[in-house]
Amino acid sequence: MRQPTRGLRAFLSLSVCLSLLALPAMAQEAWRDPGLDPAKRAADLVGRMTLEEKAGQMRHAAPAIPRLCIPAYNWWNEGLHGVARAGEATVFPQAVGLAATWDVGLMRQVADVTATEFRAKYLKTRGVDGASAQYRGLTVWSPNVNIFRDPRWGRGQETFGEDPYLTSRMGVAFIKGLQGDDPRHPKTVATVKHLAVHSGPNADSVDALVGNYNGTPSQPITILAGIKERFAKAEVIYVARSDHGRRGRGTVDEGAKQRPVGGG
Repeated sequence: MRQPTRGLRAFLSLSVCLSLLALPAMAQEAWRDPGLDPAKRAADLVGRMTLEEKAGQMRHAAPAIPRLCIPAYNWWNEGLHGVARAGEATVFPQAVGLAATWDVGLMRQVADVTATEFRAKYLKTRGVDGASAQYRGLTVWSPNVNIFRDPRWGRGQETFGEDPYLTSRMGVAFIKGLQGDDPRHPKTVATVKHLAVHSGPNADSVDALVGNYNGTPSQPITILAGIKERFAKAEVIYVARSDHGRRGRGTVDEGAKQRPVGGG
């Protein structure tokens, strides 16, 4: 007997999930009820995962969990100055060059175009169950709000320069452009970087130092963080969360150990 193809398996899985979602509201678990608050639905869904399934979702290449209708998803997508590594796309100047314009409105327009192209590529390439491949998703690992104070760091072109105020203004504009004006239905999801261990200045210092240059929750924070032993002390993540009241999810790339930064 021939084995079903990958596409057919995904289609059958999607069909089962849609059937489950179509059950009467009273028979549904909380995560299946679109009328509930998204945070409550997410909490209910995570609560139904096994420990192994939770661990799998902490990878940037998160595997599917068919029994819970969760498709595979790759969180890693690059978009510092346009969609990267995903075929043809509009290429804008490097971030440090865009920052030199001092034009906040232009920065937001650049990010908006980038988000439009990300969504188009996602819709074109996603699986029938919503699965995405690397560089074809909607979680954009941008902007880079590290402060560029040492020219020996080889990634300075990713940043908005050495000035914290300019970085905050450009960072806010970029995030708003990527995500759009509807908080319940973001165009894409911005992922501000880097918290720690990013090869830049302060990345290898002994003590962790988290600095907040603009303290309102709607604004990105500029972070200078260092760790003595590469993530040997996970406290730096939780310090960042508790000191700044941040909610959401943190992620680590390049196959490193991943730790969620949960919001309570």
